[in-house]
Amino acid sequence: MKSLALITNVDDMPQLLKRLENDFRVHYRPDCSAEDFESLSNEINVIFTNPNNLKFPFDKTKINFFPNLEVIVTASTGTVHIDTDFCMEKGIEVISIKDELATLERISSTAEHAVLLTLMAIRKTFLSVGSVWKNEWDYSPFIGRQINCLKVGTVGYGRLGKIYLRAMEGMGAECCFYDPYVHESEGHSIKISLEEMFQTCDVVAVNCHVSRETTNLVNYELLSNSSVKVLVNTARGEIVDNPSILQRLSEDNGFTFATDVLPEEQDHNIRNELIELFRPFSSQVILTPHQGGMTFDARAIAYSKAADLLSIWLQKSTAGRVSD
Repeated sequence: MKSLALITNVDDMPQLLKRLENDFRVHYRPDCSAEDFESLSNEINVIFTNPNNLKFPFDKTKINFFPNLEVIVTASTGTVHIDTDFCMEKGIEVISIKDELATLERISSTAEHAVLLTLMAIRKTFLSVGSVWKNEWDYSPFIGRQINCLKVGTVGYGRLGKIYLRAMEGMGAECCFYDPYVHESEGHSIKISLEEMFQTCDVVAVNCHVSRETTNLVNYELLSNSSVKVLVNTARGEIVDNPSILQRLSEDNGFTFATDVLPEEQDHNIRNELIELFRPFSSQVILTPHQGGMTFDARAIAYSKAADLLSIWLQKSTAGRVSD
């Protein structure tokens, strides 16, 4: 029986844990530190993980701790927390749910979180709630905007971008999108260039995958002469150039950055350093701890599908050994 390191909390999914224990010798580390990880048996064949609340990236150093590692399974669409190029060199398979379209269509949590962040930003709710707990009762510092008076755009018009814009359209916003892989406008949502989006929109939400093409896609060149007053990111931190965000925050006290993700967030030193840089702009920045996809419903769907894909891999692996 192969050994599996379960590097993610599944306390709320006992059936999943039982299922994995039926097929593997499971080493369960729900809150695994880098030191805990390195203390695991070097006989580990499989790593099952998720990027949310992960304490370290799966880089060359971590991967090399396990000479018998055959596969890394992540219950996510993104794989930025895994050095996939190094895995390919080592012959280690990386399994994610990014191509499981039927499954992903059932998951709306991240887009819902983007809607929430948008509303919190334009209505300044994140500030007004805190003021009440200080025994203040005055709406006047928190007068915001109305969605049906705004132009809203999404960078990326896949599953999440469409859910997000449908919500914005439902509240009356003028909607547009930028996506080089979508060739026509759709319904009430108009396709425009990225430059035009940042020059004409009041709100922009990032809903695309991170890749070489999208890393630092949102940069100071776009932000410097922008009409955007609210930028929302629930995708990946690497898509937004944070030094450019900090510069824009310092130049425009009417600009709000609402993000659920940070670059290299698995490295707590890098993450905490960036949070400290944002701290002076706390009245303009909303930070949430990568909770966009973390609903009980979405977790159950995503983790179950990742386990399905792992079962398929195990069957093929076992069949290969038998045929040998």
